[in-house]
Amino acid sequence: MPKKKDLFQQFITEMNILNIDQIEAKKLFDSSWKIEKEEVENNFDMWIAKIKYGIIPLDEGDYVKALIHALRIAPKLVSSDYGSSRQRDLGQLWTDTTRGFLGEIALAKFVKKRFDIKFLLDYTLGDIADYLPSDIKKVELPDGAQIDPKIRVSFKSTKFNGIWLDEPGAQIERSDAFILIKLGIGRDHFVGFWKNLGVISDLLIPYAQEIGAIDNKISKKILGNLPDFTLVPSYIVGFIDKESINNIPTSNYKYIPRHSKNGAFKYYELLNYIGWVEESGKPINIPEHLKNKPFRFASTKKIPKTKSFITSTTFLKSSKSAWMSLANQIIQ
Repeated sequence: MPKKKDLFQQFITEMNILNIDQIEAKKLFDSSWKIEKEEVENNFDMWIAKIKYGIIPLDEGDYVKALIHALRIAPKLVSSDYGSSRQRDLGQLWTDTTRGFLGEIALAKFVKKRFDIKFLLDYTLGDIADYLPSDIKKVELPDGAQIDPKIRVSFKSTKFNGIWLDEPGAQIERSDAFILIKLGIGRDHFVGFWKNLGVISDLLIPYAQEIGAIDNKISKKILGNLPDFTLVPSYIVGFIDKESINNIPTSNYKYIPRHSKNGAFKYYELLNYIGWVEESGKPINIPEHLKNKPFRFASTKKIPKTKSFITSTTFLKSSKSAWMSLANQIIQ
């Protein structure tokens, strides 16, 4: 059996070829190792081929598109942080919304690359709820003809270390397929973008010098410490459709007990799960003898406060044939 460190180094090498740095690649590897260790160990070549098939790099132009559309929408979302009473400031909301649009752009580039069809996304202003699921406005076929999509598709973005796709019950009723996209967007991308654009060097720093906030020496030090913008890696993980949601497998969960330092049982950590979750965050589709036990979902502290359907990435469809089938459903 190959050792984890050897598989990791091989993975890092493959990701480096795709311009994914080691920090983001490690997040991707560790999240998979946590919930599908056996597949990584026993079918490493197939597993890494699956990931490479879904990798799509996003450039500065893609980032601009996401930023500007997010800036149009973010002010409408300030008063209502969906699914929570928590209020975020406009700056955070802007970057969060940008991440969602980057996921949509990544998916559009994926289907163009793999199936030669183009998603025309809907960026029009409307009700706040309209921005939560994403809509394909039209589909452009290889011959240039534009058609309405035949099914409704919902997109969701998460970070490279994310392992869950969750959808509120209302969205399950609204859409036919649900796609998860991982984004390797780090803390440096936002600042790096403004640095590359010249906003910091040509506007902010000269103004700060003009009002006496900093001198030339400090200005040089600030610019020298700022990161440059790099490609944003994305990974189109997979999708789940209504048929899978309506036919939950019996082996739909995997968990491990967690204990305190003195050995006392604390809770069960769900590594894999597909099924419904109560408003309280408790999984519904588990055996009766476990329903009164405390559970937590691995690698996340944020569970929707509404009845939702949630699945780990293990249960998502991601084969080439599955993607082809979904593409055909969208256009036929």
